[in-house]
Parts: sequence; C-alpha cells; structure tokens
Amino acid sequence: MFTKYFSRKLSLSFLLLLLCLSSFIGQSNAQSVDSPAKTQASGEIGNRATSSFFNKFALCGGECNFSLFYVGHNFSNNATAKGVSNFANKQPDRIFKNVANLGQILNLPIVDRRKAGTPNVEFTDSGYEITANKVGFSKKSEEITATSLSGFSDARATVKLFWGDTLWVTSGTLPVGSNIQVQIKRTIGGSGDASNFSFYDVNSETYLNGNKVVSLNYKLSKAPDGPNVETGNVQESFLLTAKVGQSFNVESLLEVIDGVAARNNSTHFLTGASDSVTHEVTLSATSSQTACLRSASKMFGSGNCN
Repeated sequence: MFTKYFSRKLSLSFLLLLLCLSSFIGQSNAQSVDSPAKTQASGEIGNRATSSFFNKFALCGGECNFSLFYVGHNFSNNATAKGVSNFANKQPDRIFKNVANLGQILNLPIVDRRKAGTPNVEFTDSGYEITANKVGFSKKSEEITATSLSGFSDARATVKLFWGDTLWVTSGTLPVGSNIQVQIKRTIGGSGDASNFSFYDVNSETYLNGNKVVSLNYKLSKAPDGPNVETGNVQESFLLTAKVGQSFNVESLLEVIDGVAARNNSTHFLTGASDSVTHEVTLSATSSQTACLRSASKMFGSGNCN
C-alpha cells in the first residue's frame, strides 16, 4: 500500500528529488544496495520488499528510513535506600545513523553509578558500563549492591543496545535472482556472581527485514530468591535463502535489567554481571564459492568477492 500510494501521488519534481537522494546515499557508502530487494527466509520470514529509499528497520523506526546501518542505546539506573532515591530515568533511544561502531563517536565505556543511603546503615550502590556496541557485537556489565536492616532497599539498572545493517549478495557467475544460502549465527555471552535476592531479565532478539526471527530469540530471567528461567539456546543459527542482486536487513537487540532487593538485615549483590551478544552473517560453504556477501557497514563480508 505504501509503495502504490506514492507511485500515484508523487509529483514529478518530488520523484526527481528521490532519485537524487538515492544517488547520494549510494555514493556515500562503499557499495550500493540494489532496489527493490526481496528475501525468503526458511519457515519464519515471508517475502518482504526493502529498498535503498526506505529501509524498514524494526528497532529504529521511521528515523532510519534513509539509513543503511545504525547503532543505538538507552539506559536507566536507580538506587533506593528506604525511600531515599538516586536515579537516572530512561530517556528516548539515542540512535546514530550510518555509524557502525559507537566507539567511533563516543568514548567507551559509558559508565553510570548511583548511590543512596540512610543514617541507619541502609545503602544501595548501582552501576552499569556499556563496553561495546557495534554492528555485529554488543556488550555491557553491571555491579550492584544493597544492604538493608528492614528490607525496603533495592537497586536496578537497565541497558538497551541495538544495531542494524543492510547486506546484499553479488556474483560474477550466477544470474541475478539465483538463490543463495546465508547463515545468521547468534551467540550469547555472560558471567557474574549473584546472591539469592538478585534479579535479572536478559533479552536478545534478532530481526530480518523488520520481522523477528523467533528461533534466534534468547531470554534468561530470575526473580528475587527464585531460580534461573532460560528460554532459547546460548548459540543458535538461522538459514536464510537470499537472492543474487538483492538486499536484506539484519538487526539485533540486547536489553538487560539487573537488580538486587535487600532483605533480612543482610547484604545482597550482583557483581561482574556481564552480558553480550555476537552475530555472524556468512554465506554457506557451497554459496561462498560462487557468490559474495557484503554489508553497508563493512562489518560483514563473506565468499568470493574478488
């Protein structure tokens, strides 16, 4: 509907403006992306058109319509000791369009620390650190402590890291439209020490052409004084059938809530709470002999690209 509507309503002058924008976007990146593009992903993703005019990134929304890749982040941090709070509220997502590595424009790590206390030895200390956020890899860590006499203290920190990229397949021997096998491999990393009354919620999602790839979802959660509940595999792969001469979008989301609730005149903690997600996008062994996979961010590349 979107494409048909514009084909009927756009004036000639605006069409010329779009053509100029397309030329500019193509020249500002090392490789141009063919338009329109369709991909067929096995089982979970149907055909969906994308183009260099309007990239339908799910996590970036309309803000990234004219971008080929991006990185973004967000956070909140709160320390409360028996009604005394020190907090950094969650703000709108910070999105950097056509940036492949957050470390290129901001000093990493990004650190925020919040402390709160009362005269009767109740205190909380909450801190997080964004270590890396680039196309293909995101990582954060947190250190949280809570001590309470009466059980009214808690601390929590939330970090959201996400990115998106546009990829395409070319070949010197295969005709345009030939099917090519692409593997998307997602790996979760994590470590940390936690006391009984720590709690957390780790959520990783992968998107292909604006649609969530269900088999690549991963979730790990724990309530205070509760067990770990894990959904999905730490390492998982998804096979995509792409086409020579056409493009597709990949996005990643890592969102983590870490916290501690103080109980029963004791100290509880969550230390070294490190979480990461890595994505590898490569051609299959067979396809890599006759085709080349490139990405607009230049963070992915695979196959016979001579």
